[in-house]
Amino acid sequence: MRHFVHLLILTLALGWPSVSWAAPAAYQALTPEQYSSFITQDTRKVYDLSGTWQVIEDGSPVGSTSVPGHIDQKDHIQLRKTLKIEQSSLLSHSWHLYLLGAVEEVELFVNGRYIMRYPGGMAPFSIRIPDGLLRTGQNSIELGITRTAGLTSRINRFARSAASQRMGLLREVFLIGTPHVWTEDILVRSSVRSGVGTVNVKARIKSGLVENIVRQQVTDGLSVGRANVMAEAMLIDRKTQQVVARSGASSIGIARSREATLQFTLNVYNPSLWSIADPQLYDLVVRIDHNGALLDLYKRKFGFRTLAVTTVDGTRRFALNDSVIRIHAINYVEDVPELGSSLTYANFRRDVSLLKTLGVNVIRIRGNIPHPV
Repeated sequence: MRHFVHLLILTLALGWPSVSWAAPAAYQALTPEQYSSFITQDTRKVYDLSGTWQVIEDGSPVGSTSVPGHIDQKDHIQLRKTLKIEQSSLLSHSWHLYLLGAVEEVELFVNGRYIMRYPGGMAPFSIRIPDGLLRTGQNSIELGITRTAGLTSRINRFARSAASQRMGLLREVFLIGTPHVWTEDILVRSSVRSGVGTVNVKARIKSGLVENIVRQQVTDGLSVGRANVMAEAMLIDRKTQQVVARSGASSIGIARSREATLQFTLNVYNPSLWSIADPQLYDLVVRIDHNGALLDLYKRKFGFRTLAVTTVDGTRRFALNDSVIRIHAINYVEDVPELGSSLTYANFRRDVSLLKTLGVNVIRIRGNIPHPV
C-alpha cells in the first residue's frame, strides 16, 4: 500500500480499521509558513514555481504538466515557466534557482540562454543566475530533464527494495532573490559540557552586485565595486523569542561576485536540550548589516543534544542526553500511489502523526535524501 511495508504490517497487527490510506488526487503547494523552516524570507524575495509548467518541443509548447510531479516513459523533456518580476525587486537582489530535488540530469535556461547542467540525485541544490540576465517584466525559465543511463535505470527499478524510478521535477522549485551580500549557508558544530552549550558556526558569505548596495557607479567593465558590511551570529530561544547568545559583530569588506568565510562561537549557560519527548529548538541567525541597516538575515533551526553509545548491564545501548532510550525504528519511503515521490505537506504531517501514535521514534529514509519539510 502506502509509503512503507513496516508501518502497514504494524497497523494491521494492531487492528486499526479507522485509518484511511487514500492519497490526495492533486499536489497542494506549500504555504510560505510551511517552507519558512528551510527558506529564509525576512530579507529575501521568494517565488514558488510549483504548479503548471509548459511542455516544450522544438521551441514551442505542446502541452503542460504539474511541478512537482512525475512523467513516465520519457528519456528527455523540456519544461518552461514564465513569471513577472518588478523592477524594484530585480535591481535589489541577486537571483538563484533553488530545486529541492531532481532525480535526473537537469539543464537550466533563463530567457533562452543556457546557464548550467546539474547531475541530479534528489539532493536540494541552488543555481546562481548571472547578474543582468533576468529582466523587468516577463521572464522564462526552462529546465531540460534527461534520463541518465536510461537502460540501467530501467533494470535497477526491478531490484529488490529499489526506489521507484520516476522522471520529472519531483519536488518544489523556487526562484529566490537574496540581497547583494548574503549568507549562502552555515556549518554548525555543537557540544554540551558542564551545563554550558557551545556552538561553533562557519558561515559562507557571498556577494553579487555590491555597487547596488553602496550606490557606487562603475563606468568601465574592469572596475569592481566593494562593500563594507558587519556580520554577527546570534541564538534566539524559540519559546521566549529572546536572544540568549550573540557573537558580536565582525567587519568584512567584500567585492563584487566574491565569497568569504566567517567563524563565530556562541556559548549558552544551561541550554534547553532537544529530546524526543520535548524537542526544544533555537533559531541560529546570521545577520549582515550595511551602515547600520539590516541587509540580510539567515535563519536555521538548531537544537542542543548529546548522542552516545554506552554499555548497560553488558549490552550496548543508545543514549540521548545521557539517558538510555529504546529505539523503535522503521524504514520510510517517500512514495504515494498517485503523487509518486511528490508528497505534500499534509502527507508528511499525517505520516509523522501516525508514526508517533504507533510509538516510532526513529526513521530511516530509503531511496533518497529526505525532503527538507
